[in-house]
Amino acid sequence: MVRNGITLCGKGHKDLSSIVDCGPGLITEGVIEVSYPEHIKIGKKVIIHDGVQLLASSKGGSITIGDAVTLSHDVKLVTYGLDKTMLPGHKHVRKPIIIRKGAWIAMEALLLGGAFIGQRAVIGARSVVAKIIPQETFACGNPVKVKYKIKRE
Repeated sequence: MVRNGITLCGKGHKDLSSIVDCGPGLITEGVIEVSYPEHIKIGKKVIIHDGVQLLASSKGGSITIGDAVTLSHDVKLVTYGLDKTMLPGHKHVRKPIIIRKGAWIAMEALLLGGAFIGQRAVIGARSVVAKIIPQETFACGNPVKVKYKIKRE
């Protein structure tokens, strides 16, 4: 169960563009989980595969996905968490996630609040991202590290 969220299923079910601010040409596949849809913005010609979770939050936890972005199977975008540097206890924090035009987020990657993915950057499968990834780079790992600059043809 998702609080303040919606689980969207494939064909014949509620369309993602009916609840989220989406540009034209959105392609979705399978089950997509969304929380706080009013804090999510999706650009043109975006592809979202089965199992993706777009978990925005209130008060600063927005998700912005640029044009021509691909979110592969089981990618998770989570804008909220705990600040483990605060004692006693842990303060709840919310930070936005921004993915720029033409980026590709590979299978099972986890993007946490504060992640910023530059234009045409590629995030490797199962990576954990909570920082800025420059445009036209390939980054992977846990924690994510930039491995190389992508050559343009």
